[in-house]
Amino acid sequence: MGQRLARSNFSSRGGCSEDIRLLPLKSRKSSSEPEEEKVVIVGLRNSGKSTLFKQARLLYSTGLTLDDKKCFKKDIIRHIIRATQDIVTTFSSEGDQGKQFLTLTLDALRSIGVVDASTVSNLNADIASSITTIWQDQHFRSLYEKSPYFCEGLEGNATQCKNFPRWGGEDWIPTNDDILRCNIRTSGVHECRFTVDGLPFKFIDFDGIAMRRAVARKMIQSVSNVVFVAALSDYDETLPDAPDRNALLDALKIFKALLEGQKEKCNAIDNPILVLNKADKFHEKLCKRKVPLNVSGEFPDAPRTFDFSAGIDWIRQEFLKQVDLETCDLQIYVVNALDMEDVRVTFDQVIGSLSYAV
Repeated sequence: MGQRLARSNFSSRGGCSEDIRLLPLKSRKSSSEPEEEKVVIVGLRNSGKSTLFKQARLLYSTGLTLDDKKCFKKDIIRHIIRATQDIVTTFSSEGDQGKQFLTLTLDALRSIGVVDASTVSNLNADIASSITTIWQDQHFRSLYEKSPYFCEGLEGNATQCKNFPRWGGEDWIPTNDDILRCNIRTSGVHECRFTVDGLPFKFIDFDGIAMRRAVARKMIQSVSNVVFVAALSDYDETLPDAPDRNALLDALKIFKALLEGQKEKCNAIDNPILVLNKADKFHEKLCKRKVPLNVSGEFPDAPRTFDFSAGIDWIRQEFLKQVDLETCDLQIYVVNALDMEDVRVTFDQVIGSLSYAV
């Protein structure tokens, strides 16, 4: 069997690193009408898998129509309002936070606090002004930087409210960047079809919480191409629906269960792919904020380092421990899902590996 080169496509400086790995080279299927390659993108909630799915649609499929963008409009606005409310509520138990806000910000917080985000489809002048005031407050920004929303793209959209009504108004149409920065929870199953080098693909995305449901397991068992997305930055975070469980530890367990479940059902994943997402947030936490890899206490063997490459290598090794390397050829990619060029490099490599079969 031959070999081909693949590069890990993210460095601490945001460019391509020189981490070159050898991967097996497989021959292309010989068929005048190639069968559609089905690829399921799986991962826990908040891993960023749906952002990767949206990027795949923008890069390889028909993109987003005008109607698609209009549908995202209310989701973007509601996400900003809910996240702003949530950030303040989450930290309200940590002392008397109110005394640390500016008086003008307190008025804005009271105004936003009574807004029912589920009823909002467009910004109005009052909401836009309140959001702008809140996000300019230094104390609020310090809370934001400690929250799970940090480095998720939320700030890019929230700070655009100052441009109302040009941004967020009745006639506003979101850009691709606006949509990618909006962390909208996946509901149901979404499919995206496209063709690369004459080979048709179908990417399938579904709710991260559905990973534990029978319907999701059945869907995964019907394909041999699975892209598992995990967030590098999860090492110090807990699950939204289970605050006593470490998010990275849970991802490791589900990843192992996924591979073992496929093996037991004699439907081994031909080309398992692991995408370690949120490299930018991981770099911010580990290298800038100096959050230890074992801050949760769940990883006593984690290295005591604040080096970006060493931290990624440790997480990579933790996932490799879940794999039988004698029977499984695992490909690992590191990415920042909000960076389209970064994602393009990764997906070109992923699709290239799936374009070949034994």
